[in-house]
Amino acid sequence: MLRHLIVTLEYPPHHGGVGRYLAGVADHLPQGTATVLTIPSSDKAGSGRTGSVSVVRQQLLSARIWPRWLFMIAKIRRLVRRDSIGILHAGRKCGALGQAF
Repeated sequence: MLRHLIVTLEYPPHHGGVGRYLAGVADHLPQGTATVLTIPSSDKAGSGRTGSVSVVRQQLLSARIWPRWLFMIAKIRRLVRRDSIGILHAGRKCGALGQAF
C-alpha cells in the first residue's frame, strides 16, 4: 500500500486552519499509511501517534543555513527512504519542497 508523508509547520495542537485541514487529510488516509513531519510543540514533545497517524516532531527550519527550509530537505529524504514514502504532501510554507523531489 502507498505510504504518505505530510510535511507542515502547523499541526495540532498548534492552532490554525492549515493544521486542522491537514489533520483531517491524515485521518482520512488508509490506516497506518500516513506520517506527519512537523515542528515541535510545547504541548507534545517528540514523536508519537495520533490515532492511526504517525507524527514526527523535529526542528525543521535552520537558524544558520539559508534558505532556512533547506535543512528540512535532508529530514524529508531520510523519512522517504526509511518509510518507503510514495506520496509527499506539502503544507503551507512548504510548497517549494515538492519541487525538490
